[in-house]
Amino acid sequence: MNTRGLLQRKNMALENYNCVLCSHNIEESLLHLFLACPFAVQCWNTLNLQAGAFVDPFGILDSFRRQLAVPFFLEILICMSWAIWSVRNDYIFRNRPVSLQRCKQIFKDEFAGVILRAKQPLCLFFLFPEYVVVTSSLWF
Repeated sequence: MNTRGLLQRKNMALENYNCVLCSHNIEESLLHLFLACPFAVQCWNTLNLQAGAFVDPFGILDSFRRQLAVPFFLEILICMSWAIWSVRNDYIFRNRPVSLQRCKQIFKDEFAGVILRAKQPLCLFFLFPEYVVVTSSLWF
């Protein structure tokens, strides 16, 4: 993904290479943008997911998998990552303010699409929720 840090390494001239989602003056890398940025942390917290003390991105993703404890955890992680990326791009290219509410709405819309396209076993999780334990905050 073309984060600002990657664009800098490719010698693309930008006014600033820092993360646009926070005010910490930290270069926008994949790790920062999706897992370490305070805005991203807030987004993951809306799903009751905490990265904890992990520094390794794979450790964080594995921690998220264990916290979610559902077979479709990867779909959830992809939808939230897409929502964070969309909020970032909306700010850069459309001058839309960074908003946690907007991120949650994008996640809900994208995840609803995943559910509609899902094969029958995934749909059963939503038709018969008593068969699966999912945190209530996942559904906002």
